[in-house]
Amino acid sequence: PASAVRSHLAYHRAIGFERVFLYLDDASDEYWQSLALPDDGDGVVVTRCVAAFWQRLLRTSAMVARRSEQSVFEDAARWWETEVQSRQSLCVEHAVVRASAEGLDWLLHIDIDEAFLPCRLHPVDFFGSLPAATEQVFFSNLEAAPEALHVSDWFREVSLFKLNAALVADASPGGPSAPPSSASLDALWRRVAAARRKAHGGAAPASYFIAYVSGKSAVRLPGRRAEAWPVPYDVHKFLVPDGTGWRAPLTVACAAQLDAADGPTVLHYCSCGLENWREK
Repeated sequence: PASAVRSHLAYHRAIGFERVFLYLDDASDEYWQSLALPDDGDGVVVTRCVAAFWQRLLRTSAMVARRSEQSVFEDAARWWETEVQSRQSLCVEHAVVRASAEGLDWLLHIDIDEAFLPCRLHPVDFFGSLPAATEQVFFSNLEAAPEALHVSDWFREVSLFKLNAALVADASPGGPSAPPSSASLDALWRRVAAARRKAHGGAAPASYFIAYVSGKSAVRLPGRRAEAWPVPYDVHKFLVPDGTGWRAPLTVACAAQLDAADGPTVLHYCSCGLENWREK
């Protein structure tokens, strides 16, 4: 919905992101007009993914040119017309090059139904505090649990989230007041699943998360004079250039290496509202 797009942009600009690169898969004039974005952009760079955009991108994409080197490159080059994630990967590659040319330091890849939750640290302070050798930072995700059947702007209307097990400490003695552990979350979900199977006559229950549990990443950008740039390995993480090939970046995983109270997370507003679920 247009209201959610506007909230997404306003929120991330307000919490300190210098630039937002927005790629519109729906490039129709009707949808563009419904967004009613300010003329001056206010730090937002919008790309309408029309046919001319794809023609230019396919001619200049390193992923397409080097499609034989990685299966994800081949998938993006082959399936971009029919697969959303293939188009996402190509757009992220495009954004990496643009952001590097502008001299930006980091690029975070999230979808329009996601939000970066910085916790205690301003994003500038968080990214600035990372060791210089860090090439990628990984954020675990929480998944929204909408409490209403109809949702228009999930950023304003949804506030309840399911905890990712990666953010829960291992089980340890502590009595009933201790925080839940990943083991206790798994045990709780097994009990819920068993009750659902019994209530629905053996039908398979929904999983704890209905979408991904694998988090999202930000990648350090190489600067204006780079001759090669990071590329998305998939929609969750990146590859960085290494001579004539590619390698996994040196990564800080917030869940494992940072204080949970300080480490940011990504909020995933997955299919909030019946109409949005049906459309997706």
